[in-house]
Amino acid sequence: MPRSMAQPRHRRPGRLAWLGVVALVAILAALRPAGAVTLIRDAEIEHAMAALSVPLARAAGLNPRRVRVILVRDDSMNAYVADPGHIFIHTGMLLRLDDPAELQAVIAHELAHIANGHITRRTANARASGRMAGLGIALGLAVAAGSGRPEAGAGIV
Repeated sequence: MPRSMAQPRHRRPGRLAWLGVVALVAILAALRPAGAVTLIRDAEIEHAMAALSVPLARAAGLNPRRVRVILVRDDSMNAYVADPGHIFIHTGMLLRLDDPAELQAVIAHELAHIANGHITRRTANARASGRMAGLGIALGLAVAAGSGRPEAGAGIV
């Protein structure tokens, strides 16, 4: 296939590009209104995140086009996966990292949650817990109504 038709190669950002991304994130995070939680949407930052995550997604057996790394304006040191297509990294985490390799380690950890089906399992567990909670409430109400002792029903619930 001619080079022009091949998929674009994602290059790892160099040290200078990394410092530029971190500086931009620091500026954008400082401009956040008090109490607001927002996403940082910047083409250069998104390109840098893709460059770091594409080889990791491929190594995890995931389609890199279906997983996006998104920055959240938040001072805490946190990263998480909310669904199989999005990794969220707080700016507080990014600002505490020293180089792109450390960020790749964070991204790889979150990709492992996706590749290992943790999100799917969490959803299934939440549904099962909801059903069990509903059953407990129904049983408690039945005991309270049948025995005339509301405290017994409350104990079961």
